[in-house]
Amino acid sequence: MYRNLTRNIYLITPAGKINVPIEFVYEDDSEAVEPLSVLKLSFNGTLYEGRSTDWLWAETFADLQNKLPHGHALMCCMTCRYGNMCPYGNWADRLYCTKELTVTDKLALCDLFDGTDMSHRQVTAFSYCEDFEFGSEEHFTYNDFALCLKEKKCINTPENRFTE
Repeated sequence: MYRNLTRNIYLITPAGKINVPIEFVYEDDSEAVEPLSVLKLSFNGTLYEGRSTDWLWAETFADLQNKLPHGHALMCCMTCRYGNMCPYGNWADRLYCTKELTVTDKLALCDLFDGTDMSHRQVTAFSYCEDFEFGSEEHFTYNDFALCLKEKKCINTPENRFTE
């Protein structure tokens, strides 16, 4: 299986927020040991690529974030504190926006899914809204992006994107 998507994504830069095209390539070859996902983002004449074998794409976003220059960060639902995966089973490119809801841990998120129709909160990893806030350790988000950054000891996390 081969999937190729082109979308736009917001990128925060030292000069401000810009909207840039991003290409997503997903290859699941029957002969390959693991599928490969690649995010390609080009700006200022340079191509940046994030790669992983993560079928949920969080690690691919984290790898791309780690390769961006200092002072640059991806602004999308995958990197947002409100972009949560489903606690009962995840799908690629499917997150749930929990802005205006209280999510303190996985059990609280399960309670939301048990007691609320969450279908209207479904968003894609590439989506963005004006309520965007970068994920941080102070706020619980059920999403592997922050964990992938931490495991790779990313130096370009949203928390330190503008510090030396």
